[in-house]
Amino acid sequence: MVVPAIFREKRNWTLFRDGDVALARVLTQRRVQQGRTTFSKIDFEFRANSGQLVRNSQKDRSETVFEEMTIPVFYDSLNPSKNTALCASYLRISDPS
Repeated sequence: MVVPAIFREKRNWTLFRDGDVALARVLTQRRVQQGRTTFSKIDFEFRANSGQLVRNSQKDRSETVFEEMTIPVFYDSLNPSKNTALCASYLRISDPS
């Protein structure tokens, strides 16, 4: 169970490190049940620097996101369909102070 999460996070490291950042608007937030597991899932959209409107759905690992909220999304500037919301990651941005 831990191994897939590590590979998923590793795949997103380059987006967090080298990707562009946009503010996305959360369109919907809902509780989803898969087997015995229940989690928060969000649909969001953001506009890439190229002007392209991008939509995506991801798990909300923070469990604090709500509809119409603005969230940071990291994406590949050459392919904005490669993106991840910060709340969909186990990683956190630390405050240097």
